[in-house]
Amino acid sequence: MTAVIKHTIIGLALLSFLVGCSSSKNEKANGTGVPLSPKTIISDDAKSNYKIGNPYEIAGIRYVPEESFNHEETGRASWYGPGFHSRQTANGEPFDQRAMTAAHRTLQMPSIIRVTNLKNGRQAVLRVNDRGPYHADRILDVSEVAAEKLGFMRRGTTRVKIEVLGEPSKKVAELASRGATISELEAVRAETSAINASASKQKQGNKPTEAVKAGSAGSFVQAGAFRSLENANKHGVNLEKYGPYQVQTISLNGKPIHLVRIGPYENIGQAKQVLSKILTAGVKDAHVVTVR
Repeated sequence: MTAVIKHTIIGLALLSFLVGCSSSKNEKANGTGVPLSPKTIISDDAKSNYKIGNPYEIAGIRYVPEESFNHEETGRASWYGPGFHSRQTANGEPFDQRAMTAAHRTLQMPSIIRVTNLKNGRQAVLRVNDRGPYHADRILDVSEVAAEKLGFMRRGTTRVKIEVLGEPSKKVAELASRGATISELEAVRAETSAINASASKQKQGNKPTEAVKAGSAGSFVQAGAFRSLENANKHGVNLEKYGPYQVQTISLNGKPIHLVRIGPYENIGQAKQVLSKILTAGVKDAHVVTVR
């Protein structure tokens, strides 16, 4: 065995070991782990509908839905999750607490919005597919994963800015009008999210906005390893519908490797279910890892 081959084998073995393990001494919890307890997996093949809806009244307050592609609003947001998982949303989709979605009282469904947490500056691009909330002091309800992405899941509510993103909103409106699947709509949202993340990074002087060290314990789907941090983030954004993503940076032979992990999930069984979907989606070499 030549020295070069021997060195390569040792390097690959080290990478495999690092991907499957995590040191709690060196990694800090970053708050991106969502306990996704429901066993119901929402199919990406489920159909969506385009809906504006008629004026309606809740608790004596009248709401008038309307189509708007330049809406902006500031107020308090909350989140909803397990108790609503798999129930039908206002536009006919099954609600998925793992999906990057939101409920608004009057916006057309679906529409694509950028939500900024005014407490910490975090942003998320979401797809509106439901009605609510109906608390007097709240303007938006987001899914559990979206609340974690925005950094307020444990707090419960936060002050946010909502911006309807015109072109992607028009695109999903057209798709949903033709009975598009959730996966088709999600592709538009994910692409918009990646563009938004890239623009945000450039605005901050190329400071990475998404990269965090994985620190939560649990079962994950290891979905890729990249030399480029930007490519790792883009890959993570594309897989957000399966769960929150984390980017862990390790060093191999003196060079950084950025590992993309989806999760954590409550148990290995849930992680394997997601792994199956990710492999079917064409992500080669994805596998389950357990972090203790």
